[in-house]
Amino acid sequence: MGQSSSTKERAMEPSYENLEYQGLFTEAELEEMGQTYQAICQLGKEAAEKACGFSLLQLQRFIGGKLPASIVGRLHKQLQARDGSQEGAGISRNTFVDTMACLMKGTPQEQSNLLFALVSDEEADAMSVGQVSELIGSMLKSYEAALKSYDRMNGWELTCTAEANQKFIDAVVQFFGSDGSKPAAEAKVSREDFARWLQHTPLVQQIIADVFHLCFSAASRSPAATASTDTDTSVLHHLPSLPRCLGANWRKLHTQLDIPSLLILTRHLPHHLRDQWRFLYSTAVHGLPHPLRDQWRFLYSTAVHGASFATLLAHVTRRGPTVLLVRDTEGHLFGGFASDSWEIGPSFVGSSRCFLFSLAPKVGIYEASGQNDHYMYLNIDQQTLPNGLGMGGQFDYFGLWLDQEFGQGHSRARPKCLTYGSPQLSGKEDFTIDLVEAWAVGPPPKKPEDEDEDTKKSILDKDPEAQALLELIGKGRKSEGLREEDPMADIPEVHELPTK
Repeated sequence: MGQSSSTKERAMEPSYENLEYQGLFTEAELEEMGQTYQAICQLGKEAAEKACGFSLLQLQRFIGGKLPASIVGRLHKQLQARDGSQEGAGISRNTFVDTMACLMKGTPQEQSNLLFALVSDEEADAMSVGQVSELIGSMLKSYEAALKSYDRMNGWELTCTAEANQKFIDAVVQFFGSDGSKPAAEAKVSREDFARWLQHTPLVQQIIADVFHLCFSAASRSPAATASTDTDTSVLHHLPSLPRCLGANWRKLHTQLDIPSLLILTRHLPHHLRDQWRFLYSTAVHGLPHPLRDQWRFLYSTAVHGASFATLLAHVTRRGPTVLLVRDTEGHLFGGFASDSWEIGPSFVGSSRCFLFSLAPKVGIYEASGQNDHYMYLNIDQQTLPNGLGMGGQFDYFGLWLDQEFGQGHSRARPKCLTYGSPQLSGKEDFTIDLVEAWAVGPPPKKPEDEDEDTKKSILDKDPEAQALLELIGKGRKSEGLREEDPMADIPEVHELPTK
């Protein structure tokens, strides 16, 4: 008897048994990458024409300029080398899927070997710091283009300026310098050093993997994916996006943030406050809990609300964790992350999750040193205590200080701020404020009345899906009608039934 049509179809399906990285993709992910492969192969062909591999031209057309031509060309060469195919021969499906698995879901060591080949000359044992910088710059540009192309900006109006990109690059290539200094562009980077660098820069890993995902995910090119930022048909991971931006009127607000600085700050937020893009790497690498969609809420800007300490306090107190940005008249841009709500009081508050940072003229993140707990301080109208907002250090010697007499501040660190290990952040120790900007991160804190309401709710009231599931399997709640008596049930004016 002849084979059935379904049996013939299964026999024609590709085998992934010999793939080196086949275990990194699930069956659903393999199917998605198969769809991408078919889409590349069909470019420039009739619908009925059999697809048997793709060429460099088809690969270039599919990517559509989202990656530099040099990287696309070297990627095609690597695919050919892995495939063992001759010049001009089409790339096989198995080789394509295997390579994508390495780029998107491999370990830093596995990824570094392939990325090294996409940047350096063939058979080279080392590349230059300049070539690493070019790779990062290219990926930042591709990342911005992909975010905007697929409508993943989430309410932000930001860019990757050349200056912002360079500061990001300078920060991440310090790994190759001695004592944290900037290495020379011609300094050599071995394959081993490149792999160690990638291991120590998870944000760069994320950006590179996200770029390749956006270039090669079939779902990222679908209308459903580009029409909404709340749904994602890709099984590989959520399409990358920025955290949601709320409350910003971009006709009035000209933020000091840009895409690289937002990525850096978000990366260093405590786990429960990050916009968690469901990174391609395991949670063991990133230390992330289950995916969340967090937000940045615009609170205050001197350019929008005016230069007033009272107005600043009105907008930042009791708003949950906040990011404060300060630009001085010397052009230095710096600030701090406050892990708790700002509250007026005589003592230091906050937690070791607070940190100080610098964004210009160079990038730096300064986390709690553990030397003391002087994380946050806010006070006004006192005769014997400092009046203003401060982070780190001690009274009259803060790592970051904004005086109640708005317009002046200081950043004192000789040689470092004891609380955060930060250097002087401002251009001058006692600085003049040019601009202050404040953002709340994460959901708004609950008001006391909201907490009271929550205590009255059953866990099944809070999670109707759980209740529906119990009903479906015949285990609906048995306590219905047996709850505690409503303390207001006997008050007629509250519970009186409507009359006709």
